[in-house]
Amino acid sequence: MKPFFSIIIPTYNCADFIRQTVSMIEQQSFSDWELVIVDDGSTDKTWETLEELQSSKAKLKVFQRPEDRAKGPSACRNIGVENALGQYISFLDADDGWSPDRLQNAFQFTKETEAKAIYSGAWVIDRKGKYFRESRAIRQGESLFDFTINGDCFAQTSTLIVNSNIAKQVAFPESIRFHEDFAYFIEVGKFVPWFYFSSKDVLVHWEENHLKNVNYEDCLFFYKKFKNMSVEQISRIGYLKYTAHELVTRQPKDNKLKDYQKLIEAEGISLSLREKILFNWPRLYKSIFYLSTKLKSLNGKN
Repeated sequence: MKPFFSIIIPTYNCADFIRQTVSMIEQQSFSDWELVIVDDGSTDKTWETLEELQSSKAKLKVFQRPEDRAKGPSACRNIGVENALGQYISFLDADDGWSPDRLQNAFQFTKETEAKAIYSGAWVIDRKGKYFRESRAIRQGESLFDFTINGDCFAQTSTLIVNSNIAKQVAFPESIRFHEDFAYFIEVGKFVPWFYFSSKDVLVHWEENHLKNVNYEDCLFFYKKFKNMSVEQISRIGYLKYTAHELVTRQPKDNKLKDYQKLIEAEGISLSLREKILFNWPRLYKSIFYLSTKLKSLNGKN
């Protein structure tokens, strides 16, 4: 008999904590699940640990990403879905977590609403500490592209649950390593509506270098692919300006800055003095930004 949930976890060099992740799944109050873990070519003892765990756990299936598939979590998630038997696919990153009632709550929600795709807010742990990142329902008439790039929404991968009939028709894009979750969210939404599941049972870990590792070329790829769906110029402009600011302050040597400027100017938007400095003198902009941040920090201590 098919399990209700197939839990898909990609792994890479997770030997130090993958046992705890598997144990967390086993502690779920809802027991009708299978766990599918796909390793992305780990160089530590992750694969050996997974093989050992599989030998004693009937509900665990482990796979290795074949060399002819692109490296990265997207391919691993896709391989997991391809081998999943569950009625619903529940995604989880190896370093994230769920409360013991996550699957029970999600099961009840899907039964009550007949939802085929759900997302949630989540608790986030990063350098600022622990805080809850709210999300919201998709507004009537709002495009999924505008939703994903708005600052007041949240649909991180570890909160996503998708009916398997849909999940097996939609793949995470394997050619990009950033915004692949946004792209997946949009593509699923072409088949079925997303339901907002207002719960607080997901915990997401954002590493110190989370934003430093942003691939701004992938951001451009995502933007250009889906921007024609947009119905809110303010969302598009806000996303481009925010991303350009992050690029300059975190990766000033990246050569994609002018591409962002061209996209903003193509919208018929005049640049402010601050934005002109950003695009034409990025080093000066970065210095001003850090000086301003330092002064605010000092004033806050007084």
